[in-house]
Amino acid sequence: MDNDTRAAGQRALTPGARRLIMGFGARRAVVVIACILVLMVTLLGPASDSQATANLAQAANVGNGVIDVKAQFAAVGDGVTDDTVALQGAIDAATQANQVLMLPPGTYLTSGITITRPITIIGASPTLTTLRAVPGTKAVLTLGDGTVLPSGMEGFTIANIGIDGAGTAGYGIWIRQYGGIRARFEHLLIQNCLGDPGIGIGNEDHAYSMLMSDLTVKNNRIGLRLVRRVQESKIIGSQIYGNTEHQVVLGDGQTQMTKVSIIASQIEPTTNGATGAALLVNGVSNLYLSSVYSEAKTGATGPALEVVPGMTSYIVADGVHMVGNQVAPYAIRLPTDNTNVNLTLVNPIMNGYLNNPPVENLSGPTKRVVWIGTQNQPAMMSVRGGLVVGENGGRLWGNYVGTVEYDPPALAPGATVKTTVSVPGAMKGDMALAGFSGIRDGVYLSAVVSSKDTVTVLFENKSAQTIDLPSGTLKVSTWNYQ
Repeated sequence: MDNDTRAAGQRALTPGARRLIMGFGARRAVVVIACILVLMVTLLGPASDSQATANLAQAANVGNGVIDVKAQFAAVGDGVTDDTVALQGAIDAATQANQVLMLPPGTYLTSGITITRPITIIGASPTLTTLRAVPGTKAVLTLGDGTVLPSGMEGFTIANIGIDGAGTAGYGIWIRQYGGIRARFEHLLIQNCLGDPGIGIGNEDHAYSMLMSDLTVKNNRIGLRLVRRVQESKIIGSQIYGNTEHQVVLGDGQTQMTKVSIIASQIEPTTNGATGAALLVNGVSNLYLSSVYSEAKTGATGPALEVVPGMTSYIVADGVHMVGNQVAPYAIRLPTDNTNVNLTLVNPIMNGYLNNPPVENLSGPTKRVVWIGTQNQPAMMSVRGGLVVGENGGRLWGNYVGTVEYDPPALAPGATVKTTVSVPGAMKGDMALAGFSGIRDGVYLSAVVSSKDTVTVLFENKSAQTIDLPSGTLKVSTWNYQ
């Protein structure tokens, strides 16, 4: 299915949008009016905007609780006219009067608009209502003025809108410090932010209790970047894919974030040549991942998940499916200084899904598949095709295989012979099994990891006759259960 159709198609009033509307608290009736009006505008055309707004507001007995940026502030929305002044004027009026700002269908060019007071802004849908940057725009939409403790900066809601950076914008949505407290972002399409720094949604510092739901974020340098004291925030039901560097970055390694959840979302480097980890974690305490899917397109050079050494602790990943490819250096990397990493839901490691490099392909020549899981045990590890414990080329955690062509000597009754097989990754204490293609009845095999990366195989003739085995392939498998 086409990603755009699936993620941000013609869904002006989806059940999710209706749930969003019913959750707006004090503005509930007003936003319902706005959405009904959006539907009427879509059906009847822009000429009916003003009268429909007044009629619906009067019918709901809430007064003029909706500001229409076209009817009341002369925004054009034709994709040619710069609507910055009209948009900013409507935002300022709506925040001062505690009203909802409605953006009817259209493409509104802007050099950037700023919100410094709580507001609800709602469009027709992410593909019908678009805020598009003029060349060189720093941020299409800015929340907050960057002051340390701004007054009243809580409770933004932005919904049913597309944001197009037009290839040059630095941010789609720029959340200044304290600008994201109790902010809600729902049913948004954010794309084409490729300027400096090229971020779909990004923040500066201090953002609490943010909810990002039903987002599509694509074709930016970085899809979503949250850093510095983001707390108790959730990303739910979103698709963040096709960004050229990272899809999601959590933390900057300087100030820790806490209690961040990503649930039922796609975080996927679908662009050839995409660099950097799809999900880069660099300073998060209490990160929860559930039902997160990531499949790298052939040519994406970054891993699916990377945790930077330093400040990250307490990660729970439950039901996470991540697929790398042959050019990515590893699928998942969790360095040794991270603590209390709890990864659950895993396909059996012994069945070849995770093998020694090169990885055995589960589906086609370009895939490396990892279902995260350690059966509720703490983990500190890296992954390069399989799971690796430690930095600097530590050991793979899972199943390791070595083979060699071997021609055993003739064995008299009761005689034994030993040979060794190189098995990179094997260590003393691992379980080892051996098989030989030329085996015959009466000859028994046993295997033991005799030293690092080496397995010794014993052939023993337990029959009453001399047995001369033909040459064949000797294969050894080892497992580490730690």
